[in-house]
Amino acid sequence: MTGGPANPSCLSNNEQMGEGWSDWFSLIITIEPGDLGTDIRGIGTYATNQSVTGPGIRNFPYSTDFNINPVTFGDTNNANFSAPHGIGSIWASMLWDLSWRFISDYGYDPDLFNGTGGNNIAMQLILDGMKLQPCNPGFVDGRDAILQADMIANSGVNSDRIWEVFAARGLGFSATQGDSNNRFDQIEAFDTPAPLSNDNESINSFNIFPNPTNGLVSIASLNQVNNGLLTIYDFNGRIVFNKTSNFNEIVKVDLSSLKAGIYLISISGEDINHVEKIVVK
Repeated sequence: MTGGPANPSCLSNNEQMGEGWSDWFSLIITIEPGDLGTDIRGIGTYATNQSVTGPGIRNFPYSTDFNINPVTFGDTNNANFSAPHGIGSIWASMLWDLSWRFISDYGYDPDLFNGTGGNNIAMQLILDGMKLQPCNPGFVDGRDAILQADMIANSGVNSDRIWEVFAARGLGFSATQGDSNNRFDQIEAFDTPAPLSNDNESINSFNIFPNPTNGLVSIASLNQVNNGLLTIYDFNGRIVFNKTSNFNEIVKVDLSSLKAGIYLISISGEDINHVEKIVVK
């Protein structure tokens, strides 16, 4: 899927996560009712004559329990993790955590094709991310593509939980992948971007128009907000615009310098935290 049908060699770089998706697929489609994320799931246990709870052929078995599987993004720099299998297992560990976070929040549905559970949502976002990411992706590219997939499909409603899962394993907001053709230049980080959620009192407090926009946006407030902070984030949580303004009249913002895409407008102030999606054409 990465690179499309006309470009089938898009997972040939040193930091590529191809074996990770392979492991994750085998895990996600073999979940059974009653399973837990903390269970030990080894890969290749049958072929190596191990029990189903054996470590398998990876450095660690898969589990959301960090006492069982402690890997983080920084381990991609560790030569004891082979390429591509060992590096892939680090990516699969993150995807496995993400899948179980969605199952925890949305439930499990055994119907892989028509289900609506957290496992179905996670599968769709991860598959869509593979289509959205660039050719020869690194870990940050893969993370950002999943965030973008959620923004497109769900208006970013899951962005906070996605960030939290990746950050827990070192692929946080400040993490850098370096050159995706170099597997020894990654820097891990465990931070997340600013929370992107609305307070109940702020819902319907602002009228932001036109949306979609060709550049110029007007923001009208139903309540007076002095010294409000206006921040605009791209789909992966990076700040692309901010200013302080008094929202007691229509405030105009020129977004013509931004690339076409989906963004989040955040307006925060005393007793106000409003977030809204906007599309720049």
